[in-house]
Amino acid sequence: NTDFIDNSAGVDTSDHEVNIKVLLAPEVVAGRLPDEERVALLASMTDEVATLVLAHNIDQNLALSVEQAQGAALTPAHEAWVRSLEEGGLLDRVLEDLPSREEMDARIAAGQPLTRPELATLLAWTKIHLEQEVIASPLPDDPYLADRLVTYFPKPLRTQEFADAVQAHPLRREIVTMVTVNRFVNSQGITAFSRLVAETSSTVTQIVRAQLAARTIYGVARHELALADLGLPADVELQVRIALQQMIERATRWLLHHRRGELDIKAEAAAFTDGVAEVVSGFGQHATEEQRERLDRGQAALKEAGVPEELAKVTSLANYLHLALSIVDLSTRLGRPLETVEQVYFGLAAGLGLDRVIEGVNALPRTTRWDTMARAALRDDLTSLHSDLVQAILEASPNEPDGAVALQKWVDAVGGLERVAADVAEVTAEEASLARMSVALRSIRSLLG
Repeated sequence: NTDFIDNSAGVDTSDHEVNIKVLLAPEVVAGRLPDEERVALLASMTDEVATLVLAHNIDQNLALSVEQAQGAALTPAHEAWVRSLEEGGLLDRVLEDLPSREEMDARIAAGQPLTRPELATLLAWTKIHLEQEVIASPLPDDPYLADRLVTYFPKPLRTQEFADAVQAHPLRREIVTMVTVNRFVNSQGITAFSRLVAETSSTVTQIVRAQLAARTIYGVARHELALADLGLPADVELQVRIALQQMIERATRWLLHHRRGELDIKAEAAAFTDGVAEVVSGFGQHATEEQRERLDRGQAALKEAGVPEELAKVTSLANYLHLALSIVDLSTRLGRPLETVEQVYFGLAAGLGLDRVIEGVNALPRTTRWDTMARAALRDDLTSLHSDLVQAILEASPNEPDGAVALQKWVDAVGGLERVAADVAEVTAEEASLARMSVALRSIRSLLG
């Protein structure tokens, strides 16, 4: 690490000390808190402040480890983000001892990642940039984030006695901003914000709200907490953390594409959580044969490495679980049973080979930022196209409760499914390329006509 990462606990301790004393000062002046009680109260919070600070320090180190474990795959995104920060006048790569543009181009060509100290520098500047964005936005005033202010302080200050003082803290927005940014970057990585902005044209408020909604819908926090106590080998733990991070990013992207405007975190969580949990629970029953095989292999390997069954299942399914949002959305909008939608959704995927197409898209190289953006766009297009086809099938049989029957009726009426399936099989039989995956999507899209 760099020194500022290793020494961050000391800085964080000082921040807590100052913010606690700022909170208590009006109480002392007003005579509600005698000075001797103030001294005793401060002393009593020492161990809990240490615990809070060390938790933040650990999260930041985990964020760096997850980023580092992904190796050269993220180097093009790192370089694109450095250039964006440069162009915004925030970062000087020479002053920060980051590689030049020419050196980064050479590293990308050679498949060499940033070093951990370089990642630490970029992590810090990402947080600085996002703090500027968030503090200037309405986000710190979002009621959903109110707990960030309360839980920043030790438990003795979370009582009714100090409730008004906490809410009146002169640095309330700054504290909420700091906690929100730290949590977002530590959980989602260094480049998630920049890529989501480029791919969805969303604001920082929209992105953070969508990510918080996704984390709530998938209950990812409990999996992260469980990981901390499992004592897994580092490489296994990082594998799980990367899978969870990518799952939430894909779900965030889905929400940004399908819930434009001022997304309501609580409303979206209420709309999706139960349905998504049902889809996850029954995934093995409805999934395609290829997906089930991948799930079984992945689960077996993770369980052998010591990962509990539920977490092993979620990790193995992480590449697919953003699809649950589409399934639940279709069920809600069309007023059809979730199982009926699942039967059509996965039946169509099996019949057309959509599972092989998505695997091909996921296998595309990411040697430039354009590769990364093209891959994400193809994945989003395929997800939307899949949903459009499922909707057409369900609307063609509005009173049919059996999804398999509805699918077969549509196949018989529309025709061309065998031709498209053959095209997809041919395209996905060889190594994935952008051209091949684009042709596969075009062939599938013809069925909507």
